[in-house]
Amino acid sequence: MSKTGILTFHAAYNFGSNLQAYALLQTLKKMGYDCEIINYRPKTQKAMYGLINTKVINIGTIAKDINNIIHVKDVLNRNKKFEKFLNNYLEINVKKYLNDKQVKEEVNKYDNVICGSDQIWNLSKKTYDKSKVYYLDFPTHVNKVSYAPSFGNDTNYLSSNIENISNMIKKFDHVSLREVDAIKILREYGIEATLTLDPTLLLSKEDWEELIGEPIIKKPYILYYSLNYNNYSVQCTKKIEKNLNLEVISPFLHPKGINSKFKIKGDSGPLEFLNLIKYAECICTNSFHGTVFSILLEKPFYAIFDEEKEKIIRENRKASLLEQLGLEKNMISISNMQDFEKIKFTDYKQVKSKLNKLKETSISFLKESLV
Repeated sequence: MSKTGILTFHAAYNFGSNLQAYALLQTLKKMGYDCEIINYRPKTQKAMYGLINTKVINIGTIAKDINNIIHVKDVLNRNKKFEKFLNNYLEINVKKYLNDKQVKEEVNKYDNVICGSDQIWNLSKKTYDKSKVYYLDFPTHVNKVSYAPSFGNDTNYLSSNIENISNMIKKFDHVSLREVDAIKILREYGIEATLTLDPTLLLSKEDWEELIGEPIIKKPYILYYSLNYNNYSVQCTKKIEKNLNLEVISPFLHPKGINSKFKIKGDSGPLEFLNLIKYAECICTNSFHGTVFSILLEKPFYAIFDEEKEKIIRENRKASLLEQLGLEKNMISISNMQDFEKIKFTDYKQVKSKLNKLKETSISFLKESLV
């Protein structure tokens, strides 16, 4: 039987990164493939999610380090929960890869290597956790497959570096991407790519609910999930907080969090994240995976976008998914707020029907691509 390795952001202390890796692994196992996570954990990534970042020093990382020290107990408990998830739910090969060279030496042990999902192909300057290793841009005899990788929230980086990027992608045997806009750009350079779903969307509501226990929070609440606490998302959430008269809880520590006056559960790991979404009365998020899991667990949710001149700025990753599933009404900004009643009774039966059709394409792509 052929062996498949998955190369992705599996070990970042990020809910979406961990859970998308888990989802792709579980999907392939259900399909009967022998697969495992390639345990690439570069020092820059480990430093990024440690208590103190010694690899990258700027205003942002200094603020994050100070915040981590203030909330040291939560940070350490959070990190333990992420490591526990990695050890208990991700079938990784034992060796801990610390640099690109070691990955290159191991890749040829596999028949297939799948790169994806997550923002592994985003090499922009603002991205700390990046490496060309995820493009497999080195000599190898394996069957190279990309599964729903992303270039980030917009296509500016892709467009500005299209020749270099397209030359690397042309070396893949099978290409799929997560965003329509990126597919259109690559097509102009002779690359045909299949539109596939983020791996988290390949598992069912019931699959995810198997990981969720009793509610952590016993009273009704709004869940706010943002990786950046941008002002527009905080202000939208405060409006919803006032309308619903419920406490806002966030599972993510951020230096700006103290200004939001939301209740922060900074010790949350991937399983706690799922739990908090499952039992929330409403989710407010500007995160892609916050949006995804709100859909998967069939929750009332607001997908928050920034705006310019009172018009929503179309953020590619979230917008592409919401448009495919007919959930444009869930897209809001400060000047484009939707009444809660309009999203409270979302017809998830219809959404599920559209999602299942998209799943068929994604599963077919995997079956046709793997040897």
